[in-house]
Amino acid sequence: MSQLTTPSYDALIDGISLKDPDGCREFLARVFKQRLQRQDFTRYITDDLAGDFAGTLAAYLAPMIKAADEPMGVVLVPFQVGNTYQTLEGKLVRFVKVHNEGNSYESMEDESGVNRYTRRDFGRVCGTDHNNPDPRNVLPLYQVPGCKG
Repeated sequence: MSQLTTPSYDALIDGISLKDPDGCREFLARVFKQRLQRQDFTRYITDDLAGDFAGTLAAYLAPMIKAADEPMGVVLVPFQVGNTYQTLEGKLVRFVKVHNEGNSYESMEDESGVNRYTRRDFGRVCGTDHNNPDPRNVLPLYQVPGCKG
């Protein structure tokens, strides 16, 4: 089975105007053909679909498709003293103390005295190998900006 590629929003809108009923029909035909893999509606959309309906539907779909195409940025959530984090081996550790606060080599100490970097090598146990993950490393947390969680 061949792998389908989804054309970008810009490819769907290229050379057409959503202010013109024919442009709206062409946009919808492209959505059906390129995004929904349905060519059997092309003739109906371009020849028979009412212009005001095509305009209304295109005006509704276009911003949704454009927003869906935009990549979602994620950011690392900073470690905090008192919070509990999961290690690569699945254990939970609670950070109790900060060392070298504000430096690139800042670390946080857990209840057992193990320090992990918090600003570089996010969550890696201090002094361990970069190439062979230590099971005591903690999993970093990520957040999508604007989402509460």
